[in-house]
Amino acid sequence: MKVYVLTSRNIERLNWIEQVIPQRETVVVINSLDPDYGAVASKWCEERGIEYHITKSDGTPATGKNSVIKLFLESEDEYMVHVDGDDMLTPHGYKLYKAVAED
Repeated sequence: MKVYVLTSRNIERLNWIEQVIPQRETVVVINSLDPDYGAVASKWCEERGIEYHITKSDGTPATGKNSVIKLFLESEDEYMVHVDGDDMLTPHGYKLYKAVAED
């Protein structure tokens, strides 16, 4: 199972990732109209060894969500949890998703 985190503008909200989700199970999808944010977010991921992808944005939420689905379908991952960058996944929630995926 991988947790795909969609982000477009708030680097501080990515900080919870390290505390809840193991690096090897995290995929950050950067979908932003702001190229400066893309550079900051990709550097943040590189410094932590977190897989990331930068996708083309048109400013609509649907395009970002569809880019996450497309990346998942192109991967070899069997299961995924999609989390928007402004949402929080608690440790309990992560454990629940993990247990369901392993079942």
